[in-house]
Amino acid sequence: MKRVLCWIGGIVLVLAAVLVIVISQLDTEFISGQISAAVEKATGTPVRFASPPELSLLPPGAKFASVSWDGVQDGQGMRFTAKGGEAHLEYGAVRKRYKNQTALS
Repeated sequence: MKRVLCWIGGIVLVLAAVLVIVISQLDTEFISGQISAAVEKATGTPVRFASPPELSLLPPGAKFASVSWDGVQDGQGMRFTAKGGEAHLEYGAVRKRYKNQTALS
């Protein structure tokens, strides 16, 4: 029994290490490009990041240095600028949505 628990603990540690390595190797330039493209598709104007966002595991999310969005066209619209910020994933909202979807199907 003790041997099985050691194996399970070892496997969990290896999986956690692999997860940390994978997240550290993610191309944040690609991710910020995808975000910018999605915002441009929805609003007609892309979001501009001063530098790529930094991803974090605990808490899961991203930190960004400076971001701007300029939706002004012909003197009409809004302009948004932030010097920095964070976006975090909330597990509760994801879990609740998943439960609602499985309950409906």
